[in-house]
Amino acid sequence: QAGVGGDLILCSSLSLGGANGDPHFLRWGHEHHDSFHGECDLVLMASKKEGIEIHISTTIRKFYSYIWKMAIGIGSHRLEIDKAQWTVDGTSIPRNGNTTYPMVVEGTNDYIITIAVIGEDEYKIQWGLASSIVVSITGIFLNVKVQAGGNELSDSVGLMGKFGTGDMLDRQGHPISSEDMVAYGMEWQVKYDRGDPKLFSLLEGPQWPDQQCVMPQWIDPKKKGRRLRGVVNHTLHAAAEEACQGAFDYDLCLEDVLVSGEIKLAKTFF
Repeated sequence: QAGVGGDLILCSSLSLGGANGDPHFLRWGHEHHDSFHGECDLVLMASKKEGIEIHISTTIRKFYSYIWKMAIGIGSHRLEIDKAQWTVDGTSIPRNGNTTYPMVVEGTNDYIITIAVIGEDEYKIQWGLASSIVVSITGIFLNVKVQAGGNELSDSVGLMGKFGTGDMLDRQGHPISSEDMVAYGMEWQVKYDRGDPKLFSLLEGPQWPDQQCVMPQWIDPKKKGRRLRGVVNHTLHAAAEEACQGAFDYDLCLEDVLVSGEIKLAKTFF
């Protein structure tokens, strides 16, 4: 894969991570997703070296939750995204693929940011040699996939874990058990008194330190399964099975599609 200025970035040197669906988090270097269902603002990824930080905001709906808006700090600039609109530094921009794309934003690190439409409700934010953030909108769900080329984002922290390994670390760099996603999610709630920048122009939902992430009401998996079967028709179930076939996290994919009724959500698991 060619990079900027003719440099070559090998596919093997690319690192992937992100968040999607109910929501589920893909840590650097991992094939399977982890799940944290708390409602709050969360640090998905932050790289001081590159001057890029991604915050997501989740909300609870019935017995599941989802990402409903996100904010990306790029150098001194702020990009906010929700289902209805995109804003750059507080100014609304269109996202319909017209002549305003690709648009460039100069960051404090003197690299160029390009925002381009790459599909139906799918957008790529590109910078550096091969690094990008792909944002897709599926019904009410926002999904984000982060790709880092070479050593770009090598100092990143947050829910995507330690760069290269995906190890779950707290803010001091101490390990957190992979069995305790609730503690991990709570650790990476956006905390302005811990140095997290304010990326969202409007603060909504639980905010640290007044309120920790709110967890949804626990539902017995058997009851949840019965609830799903009660609202899902056989046609949707068959379509969901086909769409999720081959996904590393087939069960998560199937459940998300059945809960949401959005077949296109399956694409975010590949």
